[in-house]
Order: sequence, then C-alpha cells, then structure tokens
Amino acid sequence: LTQRLGDATVLDQVRLGHAEDEVAGRGVDLTAAEVRHVHPRRRVGDDVVGRHAEVAGKVADGPTLASRLERLRGDPDANLVEFLLQQAVEPELRLAALERIDLEPTLADIATQNSYPDLRLAALERVHDPELLDRIARQSRNRDKRLHRRARERLDALHTEQARALSLERLCVEMECLNWDGESGLNAGRFPKLEQEWREQEIAASPELQARYTQARSRFLAER
Repeated sequence: LTQRLGDATVLDQVRLGHAEDEVAGRGVDLTAAEVRHVHPRRRVGDDVVGRHAEVAGKVADGPTLASRLERLRGDPDANLVEFLLQQAVEPELRLAALERIDLEPTLADIATQNSYPDLRLAALERVHDPELLDRIARQSRNRDKRLHRRARERLDALHTEQARALSLERLCVEMECLNWDGESGLNAGRFPKLEQEWREQEIAASPELQARYTQARSRFLAER
C-alpha cells in the first residue's frame, strides 16, 4: 500500500483519517484488503473513506456499476455526491451524481470548474439564468471552446426567446387597447397590420396569450 500511494507520509495521512482527499487526489485504486489495512477496526463501506472510494469505483474487485448507481440513488449524503463529481471512475456515475444537484449557481460552478468536459457540458444544459450563462461563457472563453460556444448559443437563444415573448405581449396589449373608430379611423387601419404581425409570431405564444389576443380581437370585431 505504501508503494502504491507513493510515500510513507501519505500512508500516515491515510491512517490519520485524511485518506479521502489523498487517495482521490492521486487517483489511487485501493483493494478492499488495503482499505481494511488502513482502518483495521472498520469494514469497507462502514467509514467515509471506504464508502466513497467504493461507490466511486476506486476499490478493486468492488461492486458493479449498477449496484453503485443504486447506492447513490438511495444515499442522501451531499459529500458523496461532491466526491463522485470529481472522482467517480465511470462517466455514468458522474452524470448520476450531477442529477442530484438542483441549484443553478452550483451547476454553474460545476460547468466552469469540474475537470470532466462531459460533466461541464451536462451542467451547462441545466443552467437557465442569463447572468450565470454569461459567466460560464466568459470564464470558458479560453479554456473550453465547446463549452464556450454552447454557452453563447444558450444565451443567444434565451435572449431571442425573451425578445419574442416581449413582442407577443406588446401585440396582445395593443389589441386589447384597440377600439373601433370608424372605417376611416387609425385603429381600423392598424387592425389588419396587427393581425399579420400576430400570425407571424403566434406559434410561440403561450396558451394564455393566445386566449387574451383572441378575446381582444373578438371584442374589436364586435364593435364594428
């Protein structure tokens, strides 16, 4: 074990209870017997070091991926999730750990700081806040071209969606405020143009906006 960890100092740290950081940081693959040697009074899985390493797939001859995924789903330990995001051997396990993260600021941190490109990209896809997307785009500009490009795409799409929503709201409000003012009135001339603008964009309108516009249109026509 001393040889596999690199030096006696690291082994001492393991014995003092710092194994998780040292073992994970150096990518050490321990056998069950070696973990028991480090903690002779504990079973693998009974202590944090052994349990985290075992679920991460760092213990030789350990449980299958399927069983470790099942253990992750039933374990509420946030420290285990954080450990797996950085140290899990299989990408499936890292992605499963990512699913346990709900806070967008945390997802943004993962997108900019995690060492695995696939995990960074998956975290990005779950960020919707424009300020966080902008931060990811800026911080990844010279570090991860794929992530930067996708963040810019997401941000541009969000801006386009917001602009479209504002445009639809404007058209709806305008129709609601439109009153019949005679065949030669300004509103009579505006109505067909308003109708054309709405038809060009209504596919993106929410059911609520569509109902509001239809009601306002019917009222205007009834006034004629």
